[in-house]
Amino acid sequence: FLSYDHAVKGLTGYFLGCNEPTLLTEGQIEELINSGELIMPGRSVKSCIGIPMLIGNQTQCLMLIYSYNDKDAYSEENLKSLTYLSTQIIISIERAWIQKQLRETIEQLRESQEIANIGTYQIDFKTKTWKGSRSLYHIFGIEDDYPKAYQSWFELIFEEDRDDIKQLFNHDIKKKLYPLNCVYRIRNDKDETLKWVNCRGRSKFDDEGNLTALVGTMMDITQQKQSSEEMKTKIEQISRTNRLMVNREIKMSELKREVNQLRKRLHLPKKYQIE
Repeated sequence: FLSYDHAVKGLTGYFLGCNEPTLLTEGQIEELINSGELIMPGRSVKSCIGIPMLIGNQTQCLMLIYSYNDKDAYSEENLKSLTYLSTQIIISIERAWIQKQLRETIEQLRESQEIANIGTYQIDFKTKTWKGSRSLYHIFGIEDDYPKAYQSWFELIFEEDRDDIKQLFNHDIKKKLYPLNCVYRIRNDKDETLKWVNCRGRSKFDDEGNLTALVGTMMDITQQKQSSEEMKTKIEQISRTNRLMVNREIKMSELKREVNQLRKRLHLPKKYQIE
């Protein structure tokens, strides 16, 4: 095993400390050894090149080549070529890292959308097609290969709501009246169940003012809608019960007045005190 000094003051430690591509000749290596800046146990290197490979501002690895026999094994031209090669390697590593981060971000977004029952969509009015996220297809109950012609978007909408939504698309959105924000029902293509959705969108127009696209989100609000309807039903039941109770009190008061009036005719005292 190498000692700590050998590891830090060996070729690897020296080149890592340089922070830039470096060529060492036989003479330079001897000077570094004599000055104590470089420790090389065993056989001495005649020529070497070290290229720290930085990703961001940190050195992630080191390209190191050396020769024990030929003092002229490497030149400045070799240094330039290897520096270019290391740059391409770093670019490839960074690209792979970025792609990995992007995949993780996309997957996190997909999971977040699925948890929140939110999907995203984009309608292209030039090609008369649309596309959406995986969670949107789940809300619709469709697969990736479902036909995505413009008309198929409306076929997923519940028949009773379809004309109103078409009016929004064909008039209000094209006339730039306001951003899309509507609640309507869709029919799940897989199990034929009805779902309530909140569809939001923003229109895109070209330089001539023509509608080119609509991008937005769709949220499954079926549970919220059902809870709201249940709450509405309970409130109506409470209100109806309250009205019955009030009517009962009114009728009781009227009966008490009639009893008091009858007792008065019979010259009897009042039985009930009525406010």
